[in-house]
Amino acid sequence: MAVTHTEEFRREAVRIALSSGLSRSRVAADLGIGKSTLGHWISQYRTVELPVPELLADLPGETEELIGDRGYDSNKIRQSLADRKIAVCIPPKKNRKSKPFYNWHLYKQRHLIENMFAKLKDWRRVAT
Repeated sequence: MAVTHTEEFRREAVRIALSSGLSRSRVAADLGIGKSTLGHWISQYRTVELPVPELLADLPGETEELIGDRGYDSNKIRQSLADRKIAVCIPPKKNRKSKPFYNWHLYKQRHLIENMFAKLKDWRRVAT
């Protein structure tokens, strides 16, 4: 028989999973729920609880330009950034009907920085 959990329990489980620093497997085991169930609750929480303005609220006030990947390509995000007078460099998703312009030279710099961090992570064992 399926166990139903209260909304309060779900929210608390998501809060613990996102803020405790523990792995999802560990949090799920400690709470007596499945890992996939916890993952489902987290995805529900993120889509419901994080509207676009909150998602971008942590940007410093002096931000002039944002370089993001295709995951940030949405009209809501672009509009929110335009309202704050922040220039965007986000490549359009492949299935987007109207593809907005983006500076691919600038986006290439972002890619190089990501590669540098990936290389640093490869050598993390040696450094620590």
